[in-house]
Amino acid sequence: EVSTTEFEDMFRERFMCVHSISVTDTFDISTSKTVVKLELDEVVEAIGQPRHNNVLGVTRLECKLVESGKIGWVTMKGNQGTRYLEPYSPYTSFVKSLDRVLEATSKKTAGANLFIKQKGAELASCHVGPLVDARGELAKLRPRVSAAGKRLDELKRKVQEARREFAKKEEGEQKAQQEARDRKSAGIAIAAVSEAVAVVEADLQKLDDVARPLTTADASTLESFGTPISVSKETETLASTLAKSVAAAKAVASEQQAVLAKASKGPLHEAKQSLSKMLVKVEANEKKSLSLQGAVKAACEKCATSAAARMASVYREDIQKRGINFDALFVELAAPSREMISEDAFCKSVTKSPAM
Repeated sequence: EVSTTEFEDMFRERFMCVHSISVTDTFDISTSKTVVKLELDEVVEAIGQPRHNNVLGVTRLECKLVESGKIGWVTMKGNQGTRYLEPYSPYTSFVKSLDRVLEATSKKTAGANLFIKQKGAELASCHVGPLVDARGELAKLRPRVSAAGKRLDELKRKVQEARREFAKKEEGEQKAQQEARDRKSAGIAIAAVSEAVAVVEADLQKLDDVARPLTTADASTLESFGTPISVSKETETLASTLAKSVAAAKAVASEQQAVLAKASKGPLHEAKQSLSKMLVKVEANEKKSLSLQGAVKAACEKCATSAAARMASVYREDIQKRGINFDALFVELAAPSREMISEDAFCKSVTKSPAM
């Protein structure tokens, strides 16, 4: 479950002060008044989008101080490149605070060591009285300060080790998230091309189913094949449809390849390789389509050659029976024009023949 506050926090943009700077009441620095001083590590919440002051060359942000609730304008980046605000994260805030505590403690430890050393040197010449006792007490403190320094050094070492470990885990998590995003993108790309390739394969199967009776027929079957022209026309229609689906698949593949062009490893690179294989498959289907069309054409030519030979034989037999020559037969078929035999007249003549 997500509360209202948690939901609102998802949309809040916060920054942390990395260099102390004034918060003013207006965007224009020249006419503004200081509202409050923003101190190191203080957190602000953006109210609007950053605005750039072209005259001064600085970027300003209207914001609200999280701790005090005061509102004003603050410079995010100066004209000399100095950054005053950086994106806030709980981890970064904690680390910076911890670094300052460790630094301050180191200075205090070093100061204590120096103080004991200096005072010990000053009291070295004392042999009687309270100062001798004081020198003895200082000598007792020296091991304690030294032990504290060692513990501090060990703590620093552990902090550095923990930071390196955290950095490794953070990098690993970022890589895992990036890989998840890449896998999603790769899946979308592959799905889009796969769908287009499936259409190509389906169209090729239809073409093959229609063409197969003609392309697989032997010579004797082709002599008696009844509908070669119908098959040829249908294959032409299906081949045209297939050509469009091939073009569409190539376009989709090209578009996705452009998206994946720079991928050199990981899921996107694998997807790029898969797309290349799919494109090879599309081109192979395109070649098969052309091959089928060629086979259909060749089969139709064989049917036509066979039919022409049978028709010539029928006409020769008819001429011999009727005792006429070819010129007379031509005039008969070409009537009434006597110049050309029309397609309709020729077809009627062919269909009347029992042998055809």
